[in-house]
Amino acid sequence: MEWGQQMRKHEQVARDSTYFNTNYTNSRETKIPLIIDITESSGNQLGLSNTGSFSVKLMEPLIIDELSDIYLDNCLTINCKFANSPDDMAFVVKIDQFNINTRSASSGSNNIINTGLLITNEHDNVANHNTLKVHKGKKMNYVCSINPTKLYQLTGTITNLAGTPVFPLLKHYAHIEALVESIPAGTSITLTGGLVGTTAVDHVLGATEFYYYITTLGSVDFTGTPTVTLAGYTNKRILANTNIAGIHPRMIMEFLIVNRT
Repeated sequence: MEWGQQMRKHEQVARDSTYFNTNYTNSRETKIPLIIDITESSGNQLGLSNTGSFSVKLMEPLIIDELSDIYLDNCLTINCKFANSPDDMAFVVKIDQFNINTRSASSGSNNIINTGLLITNEHDNVANHNTLKVHKGKKMNYVCSINPTKLYQLTGTITNLAGTPVFPLLKHYAHIEALVESIPAGTSITLTGGLVGTTAVDHVLGATEFYYYITTLGSVDFTGTPTVTLAGYTNKRILANTNIAGIHPRMIMEFLIVNRT
């Protein structure tokens, strides 16, 4: 074997040995899968249902020792807001450790989407309550490039197009007395017991199925018939034992980091 080939072989061995548990998985197309999992719980908002930043620690340091490209492979959520308003039609994800150079041109001068990763909100079916939703089935969506670095944690924000939470604290479903008027989405509500929220979707005249977001928790007895105070509309009662509480929101994003060489 000539000297140049030997040197290239030694360089490749040295390069491959630097990754260990976070190594690229294929010597011909070296890549690292990266999963960001954010799960909220009772009284613990982690940047999904509030305007704060999320922060997740890696189980072990992620070593990237050559210029690489980052792609979004999948995005999964449970109980995000319905995509029934202009502001909630997409997620805007910003990750501090990723140099996302997206540039935007907006008729509304919306700087929220600038330097952000835009993911379509495909949660458009009210029947999908407490169930998984896949928002990004298209594979290998380019995000940005990343220089050699060692990552210990990932931080950033997840909002809607207006920069407000794209997840509710909770999303409930119940049967109510038939509505005597149409109730639009976003109408403020209060339930007997102090629970505060908004209607999640438009409710038509005569509707008996009620979808609502919770913004402030309260102690409500759903075995009785708690009254729903609808701001500007006729109050109604939730029928006993029909409320199905939403589980707390969760979002999983799967990225692929591909070595350019």
